[in-house]
Amino acid sequence: MKTILLVKDDTASLIALALILRSHGYGVLECRDGDEAIQVCLKHRGPIQLLLMDFELDGSNAGPQLADRLLELSPEMQVLFMFGSPPNKLLEAGTLPYGCTFLWKPFGPEALVRALQESLGGVPLTAPVLGVPTAVTATASCRVE
Repeated sequence: MKTILLVKDDTASLIALALILRSHGYGVLECRDGDEAIQVCLKHRGPIQLLLMDFELDGSNAGPQLADRLLELSPEMQVLFMFGSPPNKLLEAGTLPYGCTFLWKPFGPEALVRALQESLGGVPLTAPVLGVPTAVTATASCRVE
C-alpha cells in the first residue's frame, strides 16, 4: 500500500480527500497544517510515497517551503500541490521542488486519482479541462524572480 501525507487546513476537505484516497487503496496520514505534517513525518515508520497538499496552505510552515522541509525528512516523496489561484501566483512562489506536480482546482475524484498515478509513476494523466491540463509537472527545481 502506498502512503500519502495529506496536508489540508479545511477539515471538511481533509476528510473528503482522505475518504477518496482510502477508497482507492492508499494509506493516508492526515494533517491540518504544516507543523502537524512535520511531526507526522518525523514519527512515521516507513516510506511516504507522496505529499498531497494545498499550495496556498496558511501558516508559517506552508507552500513550497513546507514541501522542501518534508522532502528533507522523507526524500523519496513525490510532491503534488493542489492549486486554485491564477498561474501568476506561481511566479511569486520562488523555488519549487524538483518534479512537483500541480493539480488545478476544482477537481473531482477521477482527476485526483489520475494525478496521483501520474505523480507516482503510473498511468499518465491525459484529461485536459478546457484546454488546460489538470496536472502540470515542474521538470526542474527553478527559481522564478
